[in-house]
Amino acid sequence: MQGRFRMERILLALGLLLGIGGCGSSVDPNPVAAFTTTTELRGDGTLMRFDASACGDTQDGPDALEVRWDWEDDGIFDTPFTVEKTAERLYRDPGQYTLALEVRDSSGRCGIYRATVTVTPRLSLTPNQATLSIGERATFAVTVLGVADHRVTWSADGGTVTDGAFTAPGSAGVYKVIATSVADPAVAISARVTVVSGSVNVEVN
Repeated sequence: MQGRFRMERILLALGLLLGIGGCGSSVDPNPVAAFTTTTELRGDGTLMRFDASACGDTQDGPDALEVRWDWEDDGIFDTPFTVEKTAERLYRDPGQYTLALEVRDSSGRCGIYRATVTVTPRLSLTPNQATLSIGERATFAVTVLGVADHRVTWSADGGTVTDGAFTAPGSAGVYKVIATSVADPAVAISARVTVVSGSVNVEVN
């Protein structure tokens, strides 16, 4: 029995030395996985471009290293190993997403790097300010980038607003017209509206 256990330990040690059974080695350090991210906000979502060319290894140069991506960090890799170090992914919904990169060298040793990216809509409002007389109307338009859902809810702290059409209240003052993202209610943008007594030429900027 002791001889059997001794043989199993010897086989296990040999397997580790030869890199059998997965990534890792007891002789040399594993390669280092790393990537950078650039972001493009589009009408259909947020396009993330990932660049893993900064991966390093004591044995192989960067061009020889292979990488693969796990977009959900669920342990199931979504791409095969390849020497191509760039990849991109389109995120349509707001939120935080964790992904993993695994790098492998020619000896089969591996390293993993995980990071979390955040997708947030960006709103722009036109005009961003206006001057109206009491009861006058102005129309506001919103542009949504970074998510696929472009819907917004409209509100104002005076007067009324429906689908961006604002009617000034019956009292002079400074008011806000607010557009709030439906996809991410934490994201909103507002326009400043100055309401004056008497007739004025409508001014928008």
